[in-house]
Amino acid sequence: GVATFDVTAVSSSPMRYQWFHNCLPIPDSDSPRLSIPHVRLLDVGRYHVVVANEAGSAQSLPADLVLVDGVPFNDPFGGWISWSALPMETLERVEVLRGAASSLWGNYAMGGVVGVTTRRPVGNAGGIVAEGGERGLARTEAWTSRSIGNTSALVDGRWVRSGDYPLVRADARGPIDEAAGSVQGGGGLSLEQQVAPGSRLRFAARGFHEQRDNGTPYATNETKKGFLRVGGDHDAGAAGVVSADAFGTVQDFSSRYSSVSADRTTET
Repeated sequence: GVATFDVTAVSSSPMRYQWFHNCLPIPDSDSPRLSIPHVRLLDVGRYHVVVANEAGSAQSLPADLVLVDGVPFNDPFGGWISWSALPMETLERVEVLRGAASSLWGNYAMGGVVGVTTRRPVGNAGGIVAEGGERGLARTEAWTSRSIGNTSALVDGRWVRSGDYPLVRADARGPIDEAAGSVQGGGGLSLEQQVAPGSRLRFAARGFHEQRDNGTPYATNETKKGFLRVGGDHDAGAAGVVSADAFGTVQDFSSRYSSVSADRTTET
């Protein structure tokens, strides 16, 4: 398939454009339109553009907001979304609100809102899944929930290894080229405490780690993320339900990319 992105900017002086994919500059993307003629799995991610002229520069804002259990999941720095960090086996439902919703959810919601709801820690249950595929593809995920008195807890964990895929066609590869792939791991803890009829407190923590190999020994990137949320609900009867949450995110991202020689024997 083909993916196309367009930006409109007005200026009395000449403008320069630079498109980015997951915060990395895309080579030769110096026009108002970015076209990806043959979309691959590696093309999935966040895109934005920086427009500049002699007076300065401006960066496009993310066009969509993703909420997980009611709180923003977008990265606070670049606005991108780490879909791989979501626990697949404990997802309950996904709701999509089309159109601008900035007045309610803020500037990230100019293009709409995606609401993801995960399983609450209610009752005694659990599940496990293990999958495998070609080129070393593998996924394992498990979860369990327990309730003791007025306290409920849910714990989940997952490990994913993507397949090893060459990025350069066979007749153009050199000694420097190797298969690209990734290894991901994550887990979470969710607690709920019923403190009174119609009132409950909640706590959630989640961690995620991803290591990617991008086709040569030096070209790698690594992501470490942590998420913490505390809050509660109170049923006020005819007045409705009052909810309050406080949340925070920490992240460490490192990336290395290189220039490969024309004969693909060395990289710097």
